[in-house]
Amino acid sequence: MNYWRMLLKWQIILKKRCSTLRANVMNDLRTSSHQMWRSKATLSQHCSAILILLPLAVLLVMNITFEPLVFSDAKDYFFRHGSEETGAVNLVTSIYLGYRAFDTLGETIVLMLSITGVIFLMGKPS
Repeated sequence: MNYWRMLLKWQIILKKRCSTLRANVMNDLRTSSHQMWRSKATLSQHCSAILILLPLAVLLVMNITFEPLVFSDAKDYFFRHGSEETGAVNLVTSIYLGYRAFDTLGETIVLMLSITGVIFLMGKPS
């Protein structure tokens, strides 16, 4: 019983802080959106951005290999043992739900939390 009271208390605190954060973010967006788009970047800012991004782009292009990666050991293992270890008939299902179930669950939770956050921040129009 004490656990549920503590959980309810934290939920109330979190809801208050989220509403305060939402109000602050919306207020900042209203006041700074006009000022942000009116400021012009100087030539030195453009040059510094180019000097930083150009070497990174060159390193990225240099490290790209155009040959397909072959992981025959993992592929052979999943092909031979996937259905036996997971109990799934389909090999894709065995990999997706058997070996990557926690990863898939985590991705789903992150996606749902981000959607909930966007809906919460957007809110009702005032």
